[in-house]
Amino acid sequence: MSVTARAQQPSHAGQTGNRDLTRHQFTPGEPWHDVEGNLINGHGAGILYSHNRYYWCGEKRGQSASEGVSVYSSADLYNWKHEGLALAADRANAANGIARGCVMERPKVIFNKRTGK
Repeated sequence: MSVTARAQQPSHAGQTGNRDLTRHQFTPGEPWHDVEGNLINGHGAGILYSHNRYYWCGEKRGQSASEGVSVYSSADLYNWKHEGLALAADRANAANGIARGCVMERPKVIFNKRTGK
């Protein structure tokens, strides 16, 4: 089963070599790749909207532990660009609450009106 909806596609989305990875529909149950062709790794995510962009912030899971909080951005909710890690697991301090091996389930992102960040 697929759910089809139309969206305006950014001209740069999904251009990886000769492959066009641009999405035009949601397909429940299928793996979801970012515009570079990598599986989206943002578990327990929340989606925010700011300045005409959507932001997907979720836990980046490694083989056996969390690696941090991934951030993806999209203009249309179909095509997602990996922006990097907003927060990485602390590999140097095992006593830290976000040390390697921790679980960062359902990360929260907030906007600070005073700083604009």
